[in-house]
Amino acid sequence: MFASVLGLGALASGPAFAAPEPWYARAGCHAALEEVLTGDAQAAEAALRPLEKSRDADNVACAVYLRAVEADLDRAIGDGSERQRDRALRRMLGFAKAHAKYGPRFADLEIDARMRRVRALFERDDKTAALREARRVNDLLDERRGASSPTLDFARGAMYSALGQAGDVARWFLGMAGLGGDPKDGYRALRRLTEGSSVYRAEALQLARQFAADADDTTALGDAVALGERLVALYPMNPQYAYDHAYGLLKKGQPDRALDVLGPHLKAIEAAPDRWAPTMRAKLHYVASRAALKAGAVASARAHRDAMAQVAPNDYASRLPGLTRAVERAEARE
Repeated sequence: MFASVLGLGALASGPAFAAPEPWYARAGCHAALEEVLTGDAQAAEAALRPLEKSRDADNVACAVYLRAVEADLDRAIGDGSERQRDRALRRMLGFAKAHAKYGPRFADLEIDARMRRVRALFERDDKTAALREARRVNDLLDERRGASSPTLDFARGAMYSALGQAGDVARWFLGMAGLGGDPKDGYRALRRLTEGSSVYRAEALQLARQFAADADDTTALGDAVALGERLVALYPMNPQYAYDHAYGLLKKGQPDRALDVLGPHLKAIEAAPDRWAPTMRAKLHYVASRAALKAGAVASARAHRDAMAQVAPNDYASRLPGLTRAVERAEARE
C-alpha cells in the first residue's frame, strides 16, 4: 500500500534501467510534458499512466516530476486542490528517498520536492514552515555544491535568483534566516535551462519570464515579452502561458499582438466551453476584452466582457465590475 501511494508499485521488486538517457532528457518524457501542458486532463492521464506503470526507474521518475508539474498547472488553469499538490510532492519526496542509492538524478528530486513545498507553504501564508523548508533546500544545495544537473539548476535558479529579486532589507532578513546564495549563480542556472533541452526548460522559461515581469520587464535573464514569446512558441496550447504573454504585450501597448496570441485559446473555448476551469476561461476573456478596448474594437470588448460574465463563479470575478465600466465608457464615446 505504501509503495502504491508513493507511485512505486511497479518498482516494488527493484527498478530497471532500460536506456542510458536520464529521465529529464528522454523523448518520451518531453512528449508527456507537452500533453500535460495543454491542460487536457484526459490526454495527460493517457501519457502519464504508462510511465507510472513502467519498471524503468527513469520513466517513473519522469511521471513523478510531471505529476508535480500537473498539480501546479491545475492550480493555475484547472480546479486543482492543495491536497492534489501535497500528494504529488509526497510522491516525489518518497520516490527520491527510495531511489537515492541508484543515482543523483533520483536523489536530487528531494530538492525539487522541497523547493515546490516552499512555494506552497508561502501561498498558504505559513511563512515559518516555508523558511524552515527553504533552509533545508539551502543545506541540500550546499551538500551538492560543484554538482550539476537540470534538477539542481532549477532549484538553484529558483532560490538564488529570487534572492536577487529581493530588496536589501529582505536579503538581510533572508541571510539572517540562514538562506544564502549568489543571485548570479541563480541566473546562470536558469539560463542553462532556458537554453537547454531538458524537460525543465518550460518551467525555467516561465520562472525567468515572471522574474523579468516583476522587475519592470527586464532582468539578466532577458525581456519578459521575449521570454513569453518563446514559451508560447514552444507550448502553443498552454492557456496560462498565452494569458501571461498576452497580458505582457498589452502592458507594452501591443493589443493587436495580444489578441493574436489569445486567438487559438478563445477558439478552443468556443469549441469546448468547459475545456478549462472557470478561472482560466475568465482570465482569457478578461485580457481579450482589455486588449480589444485598447485596439478600439469596442463590440469585441463587449462580447468578451459578456462571455466573462457568463463563466461560472471564479477567482477572477472581482475584476468584472471595473471591466464593465470601461466597456460602457467606450460605448458611450462611440
